[in-house]
Amino acid sequence: MKKEAFIENERKTISALDHQNIIHFEAVNWDATYVKKNGSTYQTIAFTMEYAERGNLYEYLDQAGAFSEDVVRTYFQQLIEGRR
Repeated sequence: MKKEAFIENERKTISALDHQNIIHFEAVNWDATYVKKNGSTYQTIAFTMEYAERGNLYEYLDQAGAFSEDVVRTYFQQLIEGRR
């Protein structure tokens, strides 16, 4: 599958998701310019997603450390509900 077709398929799939536990897709920029820390740039494709004010699960896990089994069960249930 060509890169553009793969990305368009991802965009359609993400756009179709609508659940309170899923960050929403906003837009795609097919010709975005990425600026590296050293000042060099390159062209890329960028997805714009809903802003997660309180961060995401990975950031929380990084700060909180390993979750208890009860917490993991709660988050897993939310992930499963997001599939519907």
